Amino acid sequence: MKEVKIYDDKHSFEALFEEQALRKFKVNEQKLLIAKTKEGFFAFEALCPHQKHPLKQGQLHPNGQAIICSLHGYQFNLRDGKAQNSKCQDLKTFQVGFHPDGVYLKLY
Repeated sequence: MKEVKIYDDKHSFEALFEEQALRKFKVNEQKLLIAKTKEGFFAFEALCPHQKHPLKQGQLHPNGQAIICSLHGYQFNLRDGKAQNSKCQDLKTFQVGFHPDGVYLKLY
């Protein structure tokens, strides 16, 4: 597992989410989404594991604990990526970390 710096400072990073709670990032050729909820920041793969539909087109669950795929309504826990429907694989998630020199993701 390695950490990859994705932003230079926490304040500027947080400002990205003022108008939009879900943002796309590309890290080492991997497309990811980062969601901001009342519980913090959560990073996960950008495509639904079911049929590779873009999760950016989905929405965050009102409780702030899941992302909902707009294609079939499948829901994934933001903390661990667990699919809340047995028909779908789990979503890959990545830990967001804040350090004095920037914002990092732990990639597996």
